[in-house]
Amino acid sequence: MVWKQRVPDRPFNYHFLDEDYHKLYQAEQRSSALFGIAAGVAIVLACLGLFGLAAFTTVQRTKEIGIRRVLGAKPQ
Repeated sequence: MVWKQRVPDRPFNYHFLDEDYHKLYQAEQRSSALFGIAAGVAIVLACLGLFGLAAFTTVQRTKEIGIRRVLGAKPQ
């Protein structure tokens, strides 16, 4: 065998290229799934922030309208 003649102190380790590509593809799929989950969480948090801001603005406007009515403003 040529390998034992050239490099006698190292064992011959082989692997198939399609297995290496499969391992790389699995790593890409895992990172893609993780990125998708993180993006989904970010979108949900952004929507909750917008909802909270809208609710806060509504409460403020309700208070302003109440104060104006007490001071004698006409309803629009």
